[in-house]
Amino acid sequence: MLAASATALALVQHGALPVGPATCPAIGWSTHVEVRLDDAWPDRDVHVLEVRFPAGTDVTGSGTQGSTWTGQGSSSPSSARVEVVRDGTVVHRADVAFETQVIERPHGPRCPGPSRAQAVVPAPRP
Repeated sequence: MLAASATALALVQHGALPVGPATCPAIGWSTHVEVRLDDAWPDRDVHVLEVRFPAGTDVTGSGTQGSTWTGQGSSSPSSARVEVVRDGTVVHRADVAFETQVIERPHGPRCPGPSRAQAVVPAPRP
């Protein structure tokens, strides 16, 4: 048994056996989530973003800073509903889709680590 385990380990290390998701450690990496107003928004820093995710999405927000909303989740969201508020009044509503990218792979190229999900609210058309 010990010899078989050593042989399998040697084959995996030298690329003779496929290495797949089953070899990644069971770590629940977090996703940094960001929603921001497009640079084309007029007076973008006077707006506040209110972001709502579909039921079952585990993202929690840390709030809005200027024209950017940030949060964290244990998985990447696919979409959200955003309300753009100015002086207490909703001035724009938009559904946004997120682009997600892995930002670190601490356990090798086939094992994703922490990620970032970003969405941009396009400026309203005049």
